[in-house]
Formats: sequence, structure tokens, C-alpha cells
Amino acid sequence: MEPDTTSEPSVAGRLLGGEGVVALKYQPIMDFDSSQIIACEALLRAQLDGEDLAPPDVIASALASGRIRDLGRLVMETACRAAATWQTHGDIALMVNLDATELTDQQLHVDVAASLGRSGFPAELLSIEITETALISESAVATGNLQQLRAFGVGVALDDFGTGFASLSHLRTMPITAVKLDQLFIAGVTEPGLDFEIVRGVVRLAHALGLQTIAEGVENERQRVALEGLGCDAWQGYLRAPALSEEDFRRELDDQRHNDLTRRPTTLVPEVEQTIDTFVLRRITSRRWAHLGGTGRGIGWAGIVEIDEAETPAITDALTAGFVRFTPPEVRWIFGAYHTAEAVLVRVDADTVVVFGAPNRERLPERGDTVWREWAEAAAAEVGSVSPAKRLADELELSEALQSLVSNPSGTLDEAMRHVVDGITGSLSCEFGLIYLRTGNRVVYNDASLAQPGSDALIDALDGLLDSMTGPLCAQDATTVPLPAAIARRGGIRSWLAIPLSGEFDGIVICAHTDRQPRGFTMLCQRLGSRLADAADIVLATGLERERLHAHADAASQMARFDCMTGVCNRRGWEAAFDELAPDDTFSVIIVDANDLKLINDTDGHAAGDDVILLISQILSQLSRATDVVARLGGDEFGMLLPGATADAAALVERRLVETFDLERAIHPRLSVSYGVATRALDESANEVIARADRLMYESKRSLKQASAPRRP
Repeated sequence: MEPDTTSEPSVAGRLLGGEGVVALKYQPIMDFDSSQIIACEALLRAQLDGEDLAPPDVIASALASGRIRDLGRLVMETACRAAATWQTHGDIALMVNLDATELTDQQLHVDVAASLGRSGFPAELLSIEITETALISESAVATGNLQQLRAFGVGVALDDFGTGFASLSHLRTMPITAVKLDQLFIAGVTEPGLDFEIVRGVVRLAHALGLQTIAEGVENERQRVALEGLGCDAWQGYLRAPALSEEDFRRELDDQRHNDLTRRPTTLVPEVEQTIDTFVLRRITSRRWAHLGGTGRGIGWAGIVEIDEAETPAITDALTAGFVRFTPPEVRWIFGAYHTAEAVLVRVDADTVVVFGAPNRERLPERGDTVWREWAEAAAAEVGSVSPAKRLADELELSEALQSLVSNPSGTLDEAMRHVVDGITGSLSCEFGLIYLRTGNRVVYNDASLAQPGSDALIDALDGLLDSMTGPLCAQDATTVPLPAAIARRGGIRSWLAIPLSGEFDGIVICAHTDRQPRGFTMLCQRLGSRLADAADIVLATGLERERLHAHADAASQMARFDCMTGVCNRRGWEAAFDELAPDDTFSVIIVDANDLKLINDTDGHAAGDDVILLISQILSQLSRATDVVARLGGDEFGMLLPGATADAAALVERRLVETFDLERAIHPRLSVSYGVATRALDESANEVIARADRLMYESKRSLKQASAPRRP
């Protein structure tokens, strides 16, 4: 844009000439991990003739009059001088906005370096904010300025990300260090939908590229909690504070430093940290609480437990009384997934409760109420919020469990059911688990010692539980909501989780903790269980399909071994039967061949020939034992394999065969057979035995032909 050459002074010119007031305000930027102010954004404010001016109008005037560089240098100098005075409060970073045209000024990096030098403000704590518009031109001067600034240690934040037209490739090619999420998307992040998915996608993409993410325009707690859950690094907005004057912002830093010093956990002695389970619970909605962390078993559950005040009376009691001590005679449920023999609950403030529990069935040390309160305050001060790293670890745990479950080599539905119940109970660290499919009343337990016999009572109990559910059911205290007795062989169930299966299979997965490991189910475990149960449908469907394919393959294999006309084995089945014999097995072979079958076919037709073939196969089948094999080896040739049959046993079968064919010949005169019998000799192979029986059969056929041939006179 060309400078305005009219004689009348511009708004920017008058402001820079000292007629009005040019000032900066600073909006706090909060860290999700520590809930502390870690930075601020410098925002332009101006007055002229006693009236407030809109910052965009001031910038537009500076652009039109050619004074944008002067205005930019003034803002940078003022912000750096103010921020330099705050460093006694820690490393408080500063973010300053630049207009797109400033990036094309060859002296930009020189001006910024000069402001840093004069103010003494560290370059690594300064970030400039640029919009996507500044990246579109891809000016060599702009790129050079950004590279020079990064060489100084100055960060580069992409402002209002997603509202402009920059390519995603700029995130990879330009020296950007942070992405600021526009409030346009933050407004809808609390509900499932497009805004939520956009924010989640941008956060994941930024983290994959090593960039920090900052959410702008956070106006309520629901938005803050949603952003924290998505792993955003920092946030700013009216929920914490509007843009503040330099004095007010310094006062906020003073208060933060004072609170940090007074709440530092100086009284939490090492002995307590090592021997007591500590849980810091913080209210996230009117009736729900999140576990942020602690010591002992309170370390691993950070950020994965949500507690409903209505289902945990102990929290309500602590909020009312301020201090509650439970000393039950045995292990009991205190909240969420936590079971212990003794517990102390302390209200730190209206939104914070700290729980101290005795691990491993031990007792809490004897301490006065004052000491417990000091320890509670110290524990609460230690934990600000759940880190993105913890959330990432939770997501990785879920991903690995899903991958393990769907990597299923099971060949049958029963094997798939076993894989599912073992996978889910293993992922949830449960001692007891079962899966039930209503179709076929199939039940598989992860531990046979806990299995109930497949009785009508078991099926009725499972059907009743399944019919009563509309979604997952978690009983954190099994003494209050017991698992039906017909389902578990032994008692001692402390908590249980039932999840209905979705998709093709009508069924349920049940997991439980027992007295061996008395505890409940964290929200991560419940969510993990539900996701695994959803994936189980794929595993079960795959197992069922493989079972069907194996059955079809077995049937096809069987069919391939049998003669379709007679129903006895064919040559493939005959050879397979010999393959199943041991090398030293004794056996006998009988080869039977129909005589004159061609003559019968030629004179009486092929139907008559087929009748002869069928009659021979029926006679041989009737003479065989269950272990014997009868096979049709060719058109008119049959074989009998007699496993374990000695020569005497084979001779007995031969006599019965002759008698039977003689009787049948009285009814079917054209029926005539030749046969040969051989019993395996020492070191003789199966092929040699078959060949010997075959030779004997042909000798019998020749003898029969010679006997029936007419004699010459």
C-alpha cells in the first residue's frame, strides 16, 4: 500500500507525534501442566482526542501513511522493556504481533535485535506472532527475516491458525515454533463435531512437528477442560483475565509467586511419600472430579480417573466436614478405582480434596488433623494438572492393547473368544474374566478355576445381566452391587465391569478384580475395556469365518477322498489311509476286480454295469470293520486295507468274501470277481504289498478265464 500523501496528518502520525496515547496491555498465557502464567501477549491500545481507538484502525492508518515500521518499533521497544522487569518472577515469555508488511522490511531483524539489546530482554523468551497472510507471499525478504530472528533465538508463532489460506506445507518449511488456535474453533470445542475434530487434528499435527500449541479466546471452564483433554500446551482468554495494564499484570505475577512460595510442599516428608497413597482430586464440573496425581498408587492414575460425587459419598462427607477418616475393619471401596483398609480425606478448598490411603492392607500413621491438613495442602500444591505426556501415554496404552487384540491368529470362534477374554482381562489387569455369546450359549473363562459349569443357572444369570444393560456397567464396590453368584465359582469379587458386545454378536464381556488385588476400575480402564469390546466384534467375526472356512475345507478335503458314485474312498483316500500307517504296522491288502464288466456294459447297458459296481462296493463295505478302508481304485477295481490284520485274519476275510459273492451270484448271475490277498512281510513297503496282492488278483483272473474257456475236441 502506497503512503498517504495528503497534507492532513494521519491518525498514526498524530499518535506517533505525541498527540494521543499509545500503550500496551498484556494478556496472561497459562500453562496447562502447571496452571501458572508462563507468558503474555502484548496488545496495542490507543487514545486520541479522549476517545479509544480500535487497534485495527490504528494499524490501517499506519500502513496507509507509511508509518507501520515506526509503530512496530515503538510496540516492540515498549513490550521488551516491560517484560525485562518481570524476569524476577521467572522466565515469563513475551509474544508481540507483527503485521505482514513488516516482514518484508529488510531492517526488521535489525530493529528487533536492537530492541532486545537496549532492554536486556532475553531473545529466547520473545516470540513474534504473524498471521497466515504473512506466509502466502513467500517473499525472500520475509523468509530471510524469519530465519534471522530464529538465529537470534526469537520464536515465531502462527496466529489465528486455520482461518487464513496458508498451506500446511508452511508448518514444515517455515521456521515456526508455535501455533495459536483461533477462538473461532475454541467456541465449539466442548461438543463432538467439526470444531472439536479440527482442534484435535491441529494439536496432533503441531506436536508431531515439534510445535507448541496455544488456544486463544478461552472463555469458560468447559472449554479449558476440553482443550486440556486434547493435549493443548497453553491457553489465554477471559476465563483467566482480559488484557491487563503493565501494573496489573505485574501484580498477577506477584500473586502467583507468593502463592507458589506459601503452598510449596515443605511439610511432606519423604517417609510419607514412600508409605502412603496420595490422590489429589479436583472438581471439573458441578458433580464430577478428576484425579490429577499424587504418590504411591496415586501416581499411575493421573488424569485417567473421573469420580462422580453422587457415587462416592466419601467426597461429599469431606466437602461437608472438611476432614474425614475411615477406619473400616477390612479393605473397602473409597472412590473411583481405589480400595484400601484405611483412608483420610481432607478438603483443601471448595474444588480440591486430597485422599490419603494405606497401601497393601497396612494402616495409616497416627497423625493429628493439623498434620494431615498440611500434607494435603502440600500435595495439592505439587499437582497442577495432567500433563500431555501422561495423556499421550494413555493413548499409546490404548493403541497397543487394540493392536494386540486385533492381531488374532485364532482359527475357530472358541479360540477367538479365548483370545478376546484373555486380551481384555490382561489389558485391565483383572484376575477374573469371561465372555458370553448368546447364540449357542458359548461361555469362555480366562481362568478355568473360576469357571462355573455350563448350567442353566449360569446362562440365565448371563442373559438376565445382558438384558438389563443399555451400555457398560461398572460396579466399583461389589458388596453393594454384587456380581450374580451363578457367574463366578468362588466369592471374593471386589469390583466388576460388564460390557455388552456390539455388532454381529449378541453377548457380554465381564472382568473383575478379586481379593487378590482389591481395587476398582479407573476411567481409562473403563474406556479401554469399551474400546476393546468394540474391537472384539472384528476378532470374533474373523474367528467364526475361519472356523467356517476350515469346515468347508475339511468337507472339501473329505469329498476329494471319496468316490462320488459308490461312496467309498477313491484312490486319493486309499493313498491317504496308507500314509497314516506307522512304518512297522502289520496290515493286509485285498484287491478285487469285477470280471467281464465291459461285456456287461456292451450287452446289458452301462446302467447294468453301474449296478454291478455298486453291489461290489456294498459287499466290501459290509465285510469291513470300522478301522478298515474300502476304496474304488479304478473303473472296476477295488481295494481293502485291513490295518492290524495278520495273514490268518486276512484269510478269514477272504473266506467270508468268497461265501458272500457266491450267495449274491445266485441272485445276480453276471456278478463275478477276481481277487488277490497279501499280508505285509518284514521290511516290505506298502507299495510292494499292494503290488503283490494285485499280481495275485490277475493270476486269479487268468485262472478263471482258463477254467471257463471251451475245451478243444
